[in-house]
Amino acid sequence: MNDEEQKSYSILIILVVLFVLGLIGLAGVLIVGPSGQSSTEQLSRDTSTTSSSSSVPEGISDPAEYVLPDGSALPDNIEKVLVSPGQRVYVYKVPDGFLAEPNLSVVPPAETKPALSGAAVTVEMGCAVSSGSVPDQITIFEDPLEVRVIPVALGHTLGVPCPADEIIETVTLPLEEPIGTRPLVVDGPGTVVNRN
Repeated sequence: MNDEEQKSYSILIILVVLFVLGLIGLAGVLIVGPSGQSSTEQLSRDTSTTSSSSSVPEGISDPAEYVLPDGSALPDNIEKVLVSPGQRVYVYKVPDGFLAEPNLSVVPPAETKPALSGAAVTVEMGCAVSSGSVPDQITIFEDPLEVRVIPVALGHTLGVPCPADEIIETVTLPLEEPIGTRPLVVDGPGTVVNRN
């Protein structure tokens, strides 16, 4: 066997070993699942562990049905509230003509804090995608372990970049249960979200 044939066999053996290792890795991922968490993780909407004592109807609700702890109504720019146990999605009205241009819904930079009463959360949404972006929706997931907030902004993909300090919305939204000792978690900016 000459040197050229021996190199060919060596390369072939390496390729076969890599292929077999790849198949083993793929089988492991398919059987066990991926490890770790990604910033683009699909959030589970399983609320079987939710222990909410409120009688929240499921489906689409009129925002007028919800009041803030101080007795005030939700802002007029919230079009509808999608409700299921442990989850509320506050969907904003999009300005007329806004969707005529190419756009994208993403999680913007955001800050959240519980209201003093603990019965609501204040969300401050920064600009995302482009200057002049608008709030699209805010989802609040509640379970016994945490309160997760996912703000979403809608912006034009061909627009002027966002100024660093542009705030597009500050809103206080009610919780199903007082926050208590549960941590308040906000999804990181940049994740693309499908519109409701």
